[in-house]
Amino acid sequence: MLTLYRKPLEEKSLIFVPDTNTWVRVSECVWAPSNLQFPGKTSIAHSYGGLQLFFTLVLDIHSPDLELHIAALKTYGKEEVVDPHVVKELIKSISTLKPSPADLYTLKASKIFFMRNNEKSKVNWYETFVIGDRKEYEDAFESDIVQGNLAILDFSLQDVRTCRPFFDSMDTRSKYLSALVEEQTEVDGGELNTSESLQISWKAEAIMR
Repeated sequence: MLTLYRKPLEEKSLIFVPDTNTWVRVSECVWAPSNLQFPGKTSIAHSYGGLQLFFTLVLDIHSPDLELHIAALKTYGKEEVVDPHVVKELIKSISTLKPSPADLYTLKASKIFFMRNNEKSKVNWYETFVIGDRKEYEDAFESDIVQGNLAILDFSLQDVRTCRPFFDSMDTRSKYLSALVEEQTEVDGGELNTSESLQISWKAEAIMR
């Protein structure tokens, strides 16, 4: 019986949005928290959290799926002025949806990566930038980052950890600072002991068997 009323419901803006003091149609709503913003949609979960069953079952307002997240990022990637926080929250949300590389492949050409202290602040995956996943490495390159010589993603270390599923599916692991920096250790006054080195190697192989 509910389907008989779908068309009349769509003819009017029946849902009030307290944040903007406006009325919207059912089809313009998505059951999501306010930190997730989708072009052409209004997130209403934060306003009507106690009425979820009514909005999702009776009015058939859906939670955003992976496809809607990706479409939103593509749209924001084409816009000149975008709030980086909006994009970051979408990436965090995508990370909870366990995306595959095939799911996110089309996002590589979208300018959704915001840089820290860089004139070319919004870039796509194909452009040159790094992801700061180790504090000691960020500290080591601090002057290059501040001067804009090193384009680094504007994500905190915690953000990077949270968004690992997204970055891994986007194949950005090669952009991590930890993957690009090579550490070398020097010991003053040391000398190579070939015999002991071979013994350690043999013991290691025996342990790993």
